[in-house]
Amino acid sequence: MQKPCTCGAVASHGKPKSRGTCCYRVCEEPVLAPYMPSHQGCYPCPQCPRCLILACMVHLQKISNHLDLLKVITTDPQEKQERDKRFAEMAFGGDVEKMNGIYQDTTFLGMTRA
Repeated sequence: MQKPCTCGAVASHGKPKSRGTCCYRVCEEPVLAPYMPSHQGCYPCPQCPRCLILACMVHLQKISNHLDLLKVITTDPQEKQERDKRFAEMAFGGDVEKMNGIYQDTTFLGMTRA
């Protein structure tokens, strides 16, 4: 059961707004939510947290295979590049320089596809 928000806000149907749709956000800056079309901002969708399982599994697989797979591919569509950039910045944190940036090196890709 969803708890009513402590601010006392009322939804359009007359019932109190739930905490997840009012003042209590799931996160400050969504990182995985942009991969899911059902999420708007930091608010949970009706399927949370099940909706993020596939996105989490994809990113965990990339981490376990090679960290360079988390980097942004410059040939991807701009929208995907923005999502991947945010995730890479979050994942690498202060170690971005050690990883030679957040964009994939084309020579690395050439070696793996040879």
